[in-house]
Amino acid sequence: MNSKPRKRIRPFSTKRARRMRALAAKRRIAMCAGITRCHIKWEGVCVGTFDGWHHLRKLSHGGTDDATNLVPACNPCNDKIEDEPTEAERRGWVIREEATP
Repeated sequence: MNSKPRKRIRPFSTKRARRMRALAAKRRIAMCAGITRCHIKWEGVCVGTFDGWHHLRKLSHGGTDDATNLVPACNPCNDKIEDEPTEAERRGWVIREEATP
């Protein structure tokens, strides 16, 4: 029998798995609550459908997965925010870290 060794699949870290489950639960809640549209509505790029969550304050900048930090968004709007952070901040879709003296 010619069997190759199985490729080891690296599991998610516990923290990442917990975060993914929490976001999936929030998505299910959003769908049950009737949230099916993008709330960002960036002219020229928005497709209007709810594809996922946009974090107003990035997790890497101290943001959380709390409902107060999440906005329903389509993928093109989320990408546009990443591509044009200054304009996104002007429009209120990005919260920057507070400068510490």
